[in-house]
Amino acid sequence: MVKINDNFRLFTIFFYIFILSGCVASPKRPDWLTLQPKDYPEKQYVIAVGEADTQHLADSRALANLAKFFEVNIADVSSDFSQTSMLGSANDKRFANEQKFTRQVNTETKQVLEGVRVVERYKSQDGRYYSLAVLKKSPLARRLRKSILAADRNTNNALVYAQQQATNPLVALATLEKARHYQLKREADNQRLSVLTGRGITSKINSVTIQQQIQQGLSSLRFAVDADKKQDFDLLTSVVSGAGISISDQTNYSVELNVDKAPVSYRQGWYWLRGSAELVIYHDDNGLAKKRWPFKVSSQDESLLEQRLNDHLVKVLPAYFYSILTTEVNR
Repeated sequence: MVKINDNFRLFTIFFYIFILSGCVASPKRPDWLTLQPKDYPEKQYVIAVGEADTQHLADSRALANLAKFFEVNIADVSSDFSQTSMLGSANDKRFANEQKFTRQVNTETKQVLEGVRVVERYKSQDGRYYSLAVLKKSPLARRLRKSILAADRNTNNALVYAQQQATNPLVALATLEKARHYQLKREADNQRLSVLTGRGITSKINSVTIQQQIQQGLSSLRFAVDADKKQDFDLLTSVVSGAGISISDQTNYSVELNVDKAPVSYRQGWYWLRGSAELVIYHDDNGLAKKRWPFKVSSQDESLLEQRLNDHLVKVLPAYFYSILTTEVNR
């Protein structure tokens, strides 16, 4: 009699375990995998779903997918003329920004996504993990509007300073470059606001018109050019004239290029040439700005190193020159 009761108890226990395990293994597929959740209506929330082999990775992908909602393709959002190259003939040179976009969440997007939360998780029968990330629209919209208005104030102040108070043309250029960056940030935020609410904030000025002012300022300058070697002199002359600046010996401004090279090294079948390129800007005999950048070129043929170096400098010097003109000049 005892054995029957014991067997009955064991049967009952295993029966309930079977029932419970069946319930756990077959959870209901949530609607938020394909539909806007009722608890997070579209008018009030931005949502995104992430899927992965682990819960942690699913959470991360949900956050990344929500960030993609705010990706903006505005020229120069994350770079200035640092990717600049000269295009066209000698009589028709202009600058073109080589834009490189990435799916990685940048710092600005992380700031925009302050307040995002993973609110739901689900594991399917095949072992896949899902996460639901949500972001409330109204707090983000307020932050974006505040940032946009601040950028407009900063831009206006910079433009007034450049036009009325700058002590020399190079300081004016540097201030205009600051104004351009304020507007680039503003344009990115305004596009995010438009995506979020369907409506942005209009502006009388933009980064393109400021860039035109910068180029006009460059075209009004005259520079003398100096370098130790003819090859470097010709290269620097091309860079300066490519920026729209006139070359002249009858001017108070000059730019000097110094290229310092270390001895050639050889390693694993490759010859390496390392060193640095330095640009110095003068007003009369007074140094206004100086900056040095390292370089490294390689070739399996040692005789090609100088050409590789020249090709490298042709590529990077326009950006270096613009950078030192607009960010490094002493006031």
